Amino acid sequence: MLRKLRHVRLAGVHAYLGTRILDAAGVVHNTTGILEAALELSAALDFPLRTVDVGGGYGVPYFDN
Repeated sequence: MLRKLRHVRLAGVHAYLGTRILDAAGVVHNTTGILEAALELSAALDFPLRTVDVGGGYGVPYFDN
């Protein structure tokens, strides 16, 4: 499999932050977990990360409650 992908150059990882996270503490919690996982993955695979994209955006309260 790796031979088929020998021309692919990975630059980093992308993870989805979450949906409808409306408080800063939730964003910080999820972002911290994503960054920790990215560092562990980088170390385990000896893969230097140039980019970590936490994805997502601002939470939007689409409806009450």
